[in-house]
Amino acid sequence: MANLEGEDAVVAAPPMDPTVSVDLVSAGQWSLCRMEHTVMGPVSFDQPPPPVHHLAMPLGTARPRMTMVVEGRVRRPAFGPDEIIAIEAGSCGRGGWDDAFESACFYFQPEAIEAALGRPVGAGDITLHTSTGLKAPIVVHLLQALHADAAAGQPHGVMVGDAIFSALAAQFVTQPVRDGGSAGADWRVRRALDYIHANLTDPIDLNSIAMAAATSPYHLARSFRAATGSTIWRYVLKQRARRAGRLMLTTEMSLTQVAYAVGFETYSSFVAAVREEYGMTPMALRRGR
Repeated sequence: MANLEGEDAVVAAPPMDPTVSVDLVSAGQWSLCRMEHTVMGPVSFDQPPPPVHHLAMPLGTARPRMTMVVEGRVRRPAFGPDEIIAIEAGSCGRGGWDDAFESACFYFQPEAIEAALGRPVGAGDITLHTSTGLKAPIVVHLLQALHADAAAGQPHGVMVGDAIFSALAAQFVTQPVRDGGSAGADWRVRRALDYIHANLTDPIDLNSIAMAAATSPYHLARSFRAATGSTIWRYVLKQRARRAGRLMLTTEMSLTQVAYAVGFETYSSFVAAVREEYGMTPMALRRGR
């Protein structure tokens, strides 16, 4: 089973001709996946197929005439509703388009699917194959969620994106992923809760929580929600907001000091979580003590 950690998990976008006009709008890097939202000018490329999977989601309204060469055949994507381009690792290195094209492109290693699901996946069970018009509403919804997280500056670190990618990976395997039973899920959830509370003030990601619970990110996300009624990242935010509330009411720490003391990675995520938990801003909560 694949185990991608540290530098092994970092994914770089395939190189592009430096003479091509590229405007990088936003980018995101999670534990197993990278996204780049770009507006790229006309381009023609002919290079070795990159060794990473590539999902391209069109944005904006412009749709240039596009050409891709897949298995020696010329294909021309049209991009209907809920359609994306899927490029399997090592399968396509020739193509281009004739006008500016805005898109969000997602890159991940083939081993990332196994790493996200936490189990071996046979080559015959992978359904991610090169397609110039893959109609996949669920995949599009998940890619939109990843794009939104990156566009917001990943206010919760990699935690939200990792959870989304685990759900995305499950869309590209044929065999259903089964949990190990409710009894097995319960002790794993307890381990996850113990880990979260012991490390609440530190940067936390889904992979580290899953490792502490001796399960995969995908399985943990499902069993955690079934047991607590909450997603993992919302639970973490709630607990941090509650700890922040106690500090705001019992100490003279500044609001910024409180935010970072309890583990929030950005001040904006601190404000949003406190508002969600208490129905008011941190400043209003402190004034009311």
